[in-house]
Amino acid sequence: MEIEIRSFTKADAEAASHIIERNLIEINSRDYPEKVIGFMKSFYTPEYLMDAMEKRYMIVALDQREVIGISALEDNVIYTVFVHPDYHGKGIGVMLMREIESYALNAGIDSVILYASLSAYEFYLKLNYKKMNIEDDENFGKAYRMEKTLI
Repeated sequence: MEIEIRSFTKADAEAASHIIERNLIEINSRDYPEKVIGFMKSFYTPEYLMDAMEKRYMIVALDQREVIGISALEDNVIYTVFVHPDYHGKGIGVMLMREIESYALNAGIDSVILYASLSAYEFYLKLNYKKMNIEDDENFGKAYRMEKTLI
């Protein structure tokens, strides 16, 4: 498996949206009510991702030209970290996070925050993110606000 990380393009939006939807259905639905999953599925459309790329640094992971992961950074906040469920546990998420963190550091950002789903909390702990608090949003459900110092 030879993974490539590159900038997100509009042509990636459909595949990335599908990856997010699969994660919501197959993974996040274990931890969140149907109402939250339904909202998030309707939120992360290809159109939303194409709009987001205008203001965020967005990347994708590819396996033989197939999009298998996505991540984004806006200011010092990491967003939209999803890996195709068939690739979970293979280091793709770590690769995406390292690339985003490296980009942030090169942009002069010395610490980043993210809002980890209940499903992804342990993943971020392993990457040395520290829990700051728990937030509860009517649409997105509970999430851990986490922070990592990059320097």
